[in-house]
Amino acid sequence: MAFRMVAAVVLLLALGMFLYWAERAGYLPQSTRSHPSGLQTALLLPATTLDLETGQPGTPQADLRWGMAAREQPYLAAHGEALIAESGGTRWEDLDAAALARLRYAPTQYSAWGPDAPVRKDAAFAVRTPEGNFARIRVVEVGPGHDLRIEWTLVAAPAAPAPPAPDPELAWPALHDEALAAYRAQRYAEALRVCRSWVAPEPRAALLKQRCLRMLAVLHRDGGRLRQAAQHFALAVDTVRAMAPPETAAQRMALRADLHDLGEALAQLGLRGTARRALAEARELYLATEPGHPALESIDAQLRRLQATAR
Repeated sequence: MAFRMVAAVVLLLALGMFLYWAERAGYLPQSTRSHPSGLQTALLLPATTLDLETGQPGTPQADLRWGMAAREQPYLAAHGEALIAESGGTRWEDLDAAALARLRYAPTQYSAWGPDAPVRKDAAFAVRTPEGNFARIRVVEVGPGHDLRIEWTLVAAPAAPAPPAPDPELAWPALHDEALAAYRAQRYAEALRVCRSWVAPEPRAALLKQRCLRMLAVLHRDGGRLRQAAQHFALAVDTVRAMAPPETAAQRMALRADLHDLGEALAQLGLRGTARRALAEARELYLATEPGHPALESIDAQLRRLQATAR
């Protein structure tokens, strides 16, 4: 029994030595190994490729090639759609995602032949894989039989910055034209849908909200829906009043126009008291900003009619 155990141990040792010698001599395929820290190692024989994403040698998705330009002239290169770069003097340990993203990648190759070859012990390279990740690579050893031992880790590419949000003020002219074209073609439901979609609640788009509400009001008024028109003119007025100071000329112009139209809509609905208040405030704003504006004649005429009907 003891003899059998000793023989088994001797046989296992012999098998291990044979496999080690066979791998070093090139009779076995290159080996890879992963570590819990994410560090991976591989032994590459001449004219072989390696998938840096999976650590598998010789796959169609390989990213790295250890090739031979001629006899005794090995080189390291990107493979397939991958790209490779030297570290540019940055230590392998310092190649984080930001540093990797700054390197200049190309489908090139680096010589491992001669004393000043770029591919030498402790040299650092980086590969950008077709999957969009980076692999930082360190040369551990270039063996006498032109076998290459490397170690590498995968680093996810930094996320691209989100595109800036579209400026609603810049988008407004196109939407205005879209709604107006639908209105002129008597597609009133479509015109209302476009306007409602751009009644934006954001403070920076407050004036845009007023414009959308005003267009809705005009569409309702022209369609004979006076009550809905008055409601939207009133909402437009409230939107301008709620805007943060300082008050601008554009706000005053929007407010006076909305008050004028609101007053006329209320007058047609028979709401004389609120109509007079809206028209009187519109008149004051026109006098303060443009005393010669033709809208003043219309406002004064409407106020006289309201006054006459109140007697």
